[in-house]
Amino acid sequence: MLFKLRLGRVTGNLTGMIWTQGAICFIFWIALGWGMRRKNEVIYARMKGLSRRARVLIGSVGLIGAMILLTGGLALIGMNGGVREGQLVPWAWILVTLLGSGFVVAQVMGAAAMITAVEEEQSLLRAQSSAKKAAPNEDQTDSIPDPSEPRSV
Repeated sequence: MLFKLRLGRVTGNLTGMIWTQGAICFIFWIALGWGMRRKNEVIYARMKGLSRRARVLIGSVGLIGAMILLTGGLALIGMNGGVREGQLVPWAWILVTLLGSGFVVAQVMGAAAMITAVEEEQSLLRAQSSAKKAAPNEDQTDSIPDPSEPRSV
């Protein structure tokens, strides 16, 4: 056994204690993400109700801003004595768990916002493409470009 719990204090060999704490947090975060996956229809419906601009903003903040807050929060915990003797102190462990949970939620929401924005754009492009294919072509020579004319992109 790597350590013994005695009246709320850890004694013995603490090698790997922070890894154990991190693994417990990781399992919790995976379970949180898995639980949010079950609510993806509600999340997508909520995102589709927003404007494209709002979805891009939520997506950017969710994907990038959450990483910045997580990194900054972990640095502040480390600088303020959150790690002692190779383990997270109780208040730091709670904060790390909360920071990671916020990160997971923000990543899921940010990804959902970006995916719905891209899906909407692709749907519009497909609809325009289908409309062009369905429209009768008046003159077949119009589709052959004239070498003297500049090409359009």
